[in-house]
Amino acid sequence: MSSLPYDPAASITDPLIGTLLQDRYRVVRKLGAGGVGIVYEGEHVRIKKRVAIKCLHAQFAKNPDVLARFHREALAATAIGNEHIVEVTDLDQLANGTVFLVLEYLDGRDLGHDLDVRSPTLSPGSIRGVDRG
Repeated sequence: MSSLPYDPAASITDPLIGTLLQDRYRVVRKLGAGGVGIVYEGEHVRIKKRVAIKCLHAQFAKNPDVLARFHREALAATAIGNEHIVEVTDLDQLANGTVFLVLEYLDGRDLGHDLDVRSPTLSPGSIRGVDRG
């Protein structure tokens, strides 16, 4: 597998894109953002493996409660070890205080978008395969 493409223009709007975390994870592109963090596509540069990198927003990296929850998320996902749970492979903190998880990368579609496009008024009973027992 070859290295993933790096887009220099993207680093203008997000300084983390293109950087190397802990000498092993290159941040390739932003996948999405939520209330407490941002998820990036990354690459383990030594073994050329695609990964997802979840970084806490800076304002939460100093909050002990949020940090504890982030750590528990990593421990719980690792302890469960189920094929339906994304695998966590690393947890670390950069010198600038950025806290991040390295996760298994899953390539797929955005379920929220699919639901909006296909059925904006989707009800729980209309979902196929749902056990209502």
